[in-house]
Amino acid sequence: MEKQIRDYPFCKPFEEAVQEIQRISKKETDWFFTQLQDCKDTILMHKVEVLDPITTFLKSTQKSIFDQIKQFLSTEKDNLGLYLNKAAEVETLQSVIQDPKCYLNSSLNHANALFSSLKNELDNVKTQKKEILQQELNSLLSTAPQTIQQKPQFQSAQEKVVRSLQDSTTIATWETALRTLEDTLQKLQTTTTQPIEQNPNPVLEADLPGQNEIPGESPKPPIVLKETIILTDLMVNFNKPLIENDQDIDGYIQNLTDALKKSIRAGKRIQWKKVSS
Repeated sequence: MEKQIRDYPFCKPFEEAVQEIQRISKKETDWFFTQLQDCKDTILMHKVEVLDPITTFLKSTQKSIFDQIKQFLSTEKDNLGLYLNKAAEVETLQSVIQDPKCYLNSSLNHANALFSSLKNELDNVKTQKKEILQQELNSLLSTAPQTIQQKPQFQSAQEKVVRSLQDSTTIATWETALRTLEDTLQKLQTTTTQPIEQNPNPVLEADLPGQNEIPGESPKPPIVLKETIILTDLMVNFNKPLIENDQDIDGYIQNLTDALKKSIRAGKRIQWKKVSS
């Protein structure tokens, strides 16, 4: 009974009626012959107005409707507030399940139609959002360098995205996990782009202007080391996860060429791994 009171606030009168009848049942035998007549209307009222209708409700489909609406409003609270502009409809459902006498009228039957409509609409929004985020994840994984994808920080962030899309029902959780992965990729790209040459004295005294100059020849400029990046770490803007035909090859080569030129113009140089024969 305590659980029913917690789940259904309108069951409080049910408990009070039961307690009253239990109190009467403990009376002495003489009381039933002398005083029962005085409280028969109260007992009948408990039965007709409280016990019978609530007992019927708890055994009916209305109880199932009430449970579904209550769970929907609780579990989908964030999604309803952020991604479905249906504040008036949500408020209507809340008022119905908060009505202490909803078991006495047809309000739950009317609310059930509204609940079904909202649930279907939200399910469609969630399906579309998940498909978009899954496509973004696939695109990110197809362009992220393999050297970075093998790093523990990246793998951990990627696992959180996959797990959130599988286990969580909240759209904001999916989006936050994916944005975290994007931030992780950007940070790892920044920290792993290091010059390969590590000379503590890249500019020697003999190379300074005016030193060891040969008369009649122009002075040599000081040695300046450029930033070197690995070819596999180069970000290529290519939307497809797989190269499947000639058109894909042309598109990828064009985007690779653009990325190479952009890095060279930015004063970088690119190291590639020669395939051994």
